[in-house]
Amino acid sequence: MLHALIAVDNKQLMLDLTHHIENHKIEIKIGGTADGEKEILNIVKKLMPELIIIDLDIIKDNYLRCIKRIREMDLGSIVIVLTNSNDLSFAQKAIEYDVVVYLIKPVDYDVFDKTISKCINYYTKVIETIKHLNFYNNNKSASISIIKFIDENYNNSDMSIKLLEEKFNICRTSIYSKIKEETGLNFSSYLTKLRMESAKKLLIHKEYYSVKTISDVIGYSDQHYFTHVFKSNVGMTPLEYRKTHFLEC
Repeated sequence: MLHALIAVDNKQLMLDLTHHIENHKIEIKIGGTADGEKEILNIVKKLMPELIIIDLDIIKDNYLRCIKRIREMDLGSIVIVLTNSNDLSFAQKAIEYDVVVYLIKPVDYDVFDKTISKCINYYTKVIETIKHLNFYNNNKSASISIIKFIDENYNNSDMSIKLLEEKFNICRTSIYSKIKEETGLNFSSYLTKLRMESAKKLLIHKEYYSVKTISDVIGYSDQHYFTHVFKSNVGMTPLEYRKTHFLEC
């Protein structure tokens, strides 16, 4: 049985989404509804759903923090977000936290049904893999190969769990587990750590590189988002970091 969490702020939307999910000929339990970031996180911890649908209107500006915290639980859940925004910068930020699909409201239920079908097919494949045979599941070399690939390609702007799935032919749940086991960090945190370490070196040793150039070199196509991530992790902006360390030298 697959478990789903639907977090929306509109009763009719909740009924419509539930109806469309239940129309699929598979046992899916709608295990919870939520209203707000705290409640969403509490239900995710309790239910450990394979499918999470979140309407960004109920968590407003906290959507990235909420999704990040869900990812830090390392459940491997498929996350679908509903939004009123068609801002491409949002899409990029969402991908950083491995949001599988984002849908613009009002919901196109033909697209939604196709999305749910893909989710069901994905987890059916995962279950079959677990039931039968997956050489990599208990193979240490697979973990090492995954980490080595991330280490060598962290600056690829397309680096994601989906890319790792395609590269190693392993389900996302196993990939999350192997990365956490090898590094002590979840995928997003480990990728960010590598990029920040590289950024700091470039800021000091490549003084002629602009912040935009460094952003591109380490895998961020959005300079402003890179600056935000850098300040969140280092405690100062890239230019402040460069200035501080030049003074120390």
